[in-house]
This record gives sequence, structure tokens and C-alpha cells, in this order.
Amino acid sequence: MKVQMPKLKTTFFLAGLFGLFSLFCFSPLLQKTTSAAQLNSNTEGLQALSECMERKKAIMYGSRNCSHCTKQKEMFGKEFRRFQFVDCSSNKKRCRQAGVDIYPYWTFSNGKSIGRPKTGGELTFSDLARASGCQDFLATALTGSSAGGNKSQIFGTPSDLAQCLKRKGVIFFGSPKCSRCNKQKEMFQGAFEQYLSGNFHNCKGSSAEKKVCREKKTYPFPTWLEPSTGKKLVGPQRELDYIASYFDCDNISLEKQQPVMEEPKEVETTGEIFFERPAQQETTKLDLTAISNCLREKSVIFYGMMSLQGNALPSQVKSTEIQLRELGPLADLIKAELIQVVDCSLGPAECNGISVFPTWSLSQRELVGIYSSEELLEVVGCNRY
Repeated sequence: MKVQMPKLKTTFFLAGLFGLFSLFCFSPLLQKTTSAAQLNSNTEGLQALSECMERKKAIMYGSRNCSHCTKQKEMFGKEFRRFQFVDCSSNKKRCRQAGVDIYPYWTFSNGKSIGRPKTGGELTFSDLARASGCQDFLATALTGSSAGGNKSQIFGTPSDLAQCLKRKGVIFFGSPKCSRCNKQKEMFQGAFEQYLSGNFHNCKGSSAEKKVCREKKTYPFPTWLEPSTGKKLVGPQRELDYIASYFDCDNISLEKQQPVMEEPKEVETTGEIFFERPAQQETTKLDLTAISNCLREKSVIFYGMMSLQGNALPSQVKSTEIQLRELGPLADLIKAELIQVVDCSLGPAECNGISVFPTWSLSQRELVGIYSSEELLEVVGCNRY
């Protein structure tokens, strides 16, 4: 029987052709995998890029049955929770309106959008960084160092940021035993206790406090929430410049800092000691009657927790007390009810739907949080008196 030997030349030719084909097709995928592995190995870098994309309101459209979408999520790991995911299988109308024609598909607040390459594969970190405008953070993410050198502080001082968050009514949800919460407070260098103690909500406190935390979905701790806009930052502790940027407290003016009062000086005379008070700066007298008339004309209503009754929480009562102190002479209008005041600790129906105190209701909008008298009168339009 005659045995026919294989043609070696043909075999080698086919093997070589297959090798070239594999190199051509799979080398881009290998490159992408390397980049993803390089970025994922740098936890801080991946967080920096993800935080930038979060500020750009990144939304990923896809489907839970889409393998490319699953791989895209795996690229970001736990950082993917920063982004909104829209499942187009159950939100078809929204996806059509967004122009989604392939999964995954990303949109950003700068008006740009990007979809997965139709030739195959997933979007790379470079693709997403360019589309979102986060190229600088991509360099930080891949190298572990900032492309622009040391990070610059854009919010003035921790005290400035704390005062801005206080004016905006931003609430800090956490627990006294939460180590991340305590580290976040320490980053404010004492300004948290000075300005934001009334905005702290203890999610491990009373049953009523726990209920608010469950309703606001504030786990894991710490969580920052701006009720007036719905903006929310959920754990872990953040850099102060990121908090400032997220809540629009960057580039804060330092001109409105309160002057520090001098301590009384001892003056020794013949056998007696007197205290010499420093000269007080002349203050502008407010026309409280005209202001109360203006506030009533603007239909301003003050909602507060005046006492620990009913379902009132200690933090809500404390923040109401802080508001009254901040108002100075204007607090007399509230105490004397010369403007419309609703004490929500008594449980009236008018307070249904209000979860943050104090709240100021105007004819066209609501102000949530603590305001100084100057800020309140300026916002309402009664600052001419």
C-alpha cells in the first residue's frame, strides 16, 4: 500500500498565513488589555479618571445581556458605580432620544457622545477620556502622577468651602463611628465643626434618623447630598477640591470673611482694673418693619424645627437654632411671627414633603439650608432696606 506524505510547503504556508492573520486581528485587543490592566493596577489613577467622568455626568447606555457592556463595566471595576447606566431593553424611548445605535454608548455633559466601534471591541480609556474631556486625568491614571504637577487648590480654604456648603444646605450623612466620615471631617481642619455640625445627619442615631437615611439611600458612608438640586456624592471620603467642584463651590471669593473681634484689653488705673472694649465698627441699621412687609409681599415662609417634639430630630432643631443665630436682628421677625412661620415640630400638614430644615419657601422657588441675613435679603430681593 502506497502512503502519501503531506506536502510540507503547503502546511508551512498555511501556518504562516494563520499567524499573520492572528497578529493583525488580535494585537489591538492585546494593546487594549494591557492599557486596561495598567490603569486598573493604579487604583488612585482609575479613581481620578472616573471622578472626572462623573463630573462630566457620564451616562452609559447598553443592555444587561450585552457582553461588550459587561466588559466595559469590568474595565472600571467598582468605580463604575459613579456613572449612570441606562438599560435600553427597558428604556427604549430614552435610548432613541439619546441617539443610541450601538452598545455600549456614552454621553457627557459637554454635549459629546461616543459608541462602541462597529468594527468590534470595546471603547478604550483613551476613547472615553477624549470624548469626556478628561485627557489630563488619563495621563495621571496611566502614570500615577499628575500631568500638570501638583494639584492646585481651587476653593480658597477649607473654611471657605465649609461656608459654601453650609449656604447651599448640603447635608453630610454618616456615623460618629465611621472612620471614613471622621477622616472626611478632619480634612476640613476644624471648619466642619465650626460651620457644618448642624448639617451632619447621624444615620446610626434614632429610628427616625435611620429612616431618613434609608429613604435618601445614603449608604455607604460618607454621603453628601444637596437637596435643592438632588446632587449626591456617595462614599468614600473625597478630596476637598473635588467636593468644591461637584457642588459648584470652586473659585470662592475670600472677601466675605467675617472680621475677628479683638479681646478686651486690661487697663490699669489708680488701684482699679477696667476693661477697655475695642471700638465697634459702625453697623448699618435695618428697617425691620420695611423688611417684614417686603418678606410678606414676597410670600416668604420659614419652615423650621423649633423644639424636640413629635418626629423632630436633634440635628434638625440644631440647624434651625443656627439659622436663627445667623439671621441676627432678623430672627426677631421669626420669633414674633411678623412673617409667616411654620413650626414643623408640631407636625402640621404644611410640612409634608420637607425633610431638610430650615427651608425658606418663596413664591417661585425654595431655599434649603442656612443663610445669613444679607444672603437671604439679596436672594429674596429685600436688600434695599
